[in-house]
Amino acid sequence: MQIANPVYDVVFKYLMDDNGVAKKIISLIIGEEIESLEFQPTEYSDDVDKGNRSLTVYRLDFAATVRLPDGNFKRIIIEIQKAKFSTDIMRFRNYLGKQYSNKNNVYEQGDRSKACPILSIYFLGHRLDKVHVPVIRVERKYYDNATGGELPVQEEFIESLTHDSFVIQIPELRKNGETCWKRCWRCSSSPFRRKRPIFLIFLSPSTLRSTGR
Repeated sequence: MQIANPVYDVVFKYLMDDNGVAKKIISLIIGEEIESLEFQPTEYSDDVDKGNRSLTVYRLDFAATVRLPDGNFKRIIIEIQKAKFSTDIMRFRNYLGKQYSNKNNVYEQGDRSKACPILSIYFLGHRLDKVHVPVIRVERKYYDNATGGELPVQEEFIESLTHDSFVIQIPELRKNGETCWKRCWRCSSSPFRRKRPIFLIFLSPSTLRSTGR
């Protein structure tokens, strides 16, 4: 049996290149069932000299169809960024801005083109200053500014201009390894069937659900 640990860049890229494995990883993180996942040709790595070390920012983009609890579907763009060290926040904002300005990030509904909502997932090789949990979920909610009451509906205008995020701190995963790295799947997609069984160690759903609440 081979153990694939996605902490490492080479393993991470190898796993995410497999559509079936990528669907499982992303579904586990976002807590929603992904019906289909299409790799967008925007893989990007950026090497920056930082004195005696090299900073690498690795980026992958996917177009996903997500199955909703009511049986309907939604089309979203998933942007994954993985960085080894703390970087200028403007670098991440720049990548995100490219997603919003990409004219291809649309879907057709009737005779109209609509903007796909964006979901960003950040894998950090460093710890944040104040938050020390492995996985952080950042959600948007609508509120009536006059009453403070939460609004239970969503608007296309707002969904097209704002987005949810997940932040995964790799050092915190290592520190909390006993509880975080215990979920295993047998990878059954074709590249893995030709070899010995490969098990992917990743976050347990209970750990993901317990963070960010």
